[in-house]
Amino acid sequence: MRRILIIGFGNSLQGDDGVGPAVVARLAACPLPPGVRVVEGGTDSLRLPQLWEGEEEVWVVDAVTSGATPGTLPRVGHEQLLQEPQHHASAHTLSLPESLRWLELACPELASVRYELWGIEVAT
Repeated sequence: MRRILIIGFGNSLQGDDGVGPAVVARLAACPLPPGVRVVEGGTDSLRLPQLWEGEEEVWVVDAVTSGATPGTLPRVGHEQLLQEPQHHASAHTLSLPESLRWLELACPELASVRYELWGIEVAT
């Protein structure tokens, strides 16, 4: 059975930035397949190592501002996140790509975890 962690990042007090926590709150209210769990990540992407230790796959849900039409759902994989940080604008401590770079340096034992961003293009 595949283990998948879905983390919703964002701040509900900042309007559209709260989309990640809103998505995981809705998912948490639904029956999930075995091996899938959801967590609200708040605004501190430096918590990633504690959140995804022991997971095989991590999906991060977060607001993005790339200039696309609001409501667009870009899905960005691991390699693309690291190569193209401009895909993610964030109010968090570090951008997601910056946090992932630090994570790979600081926690090599987590290098086998597959992760991707499930973005939601916001208007503000």
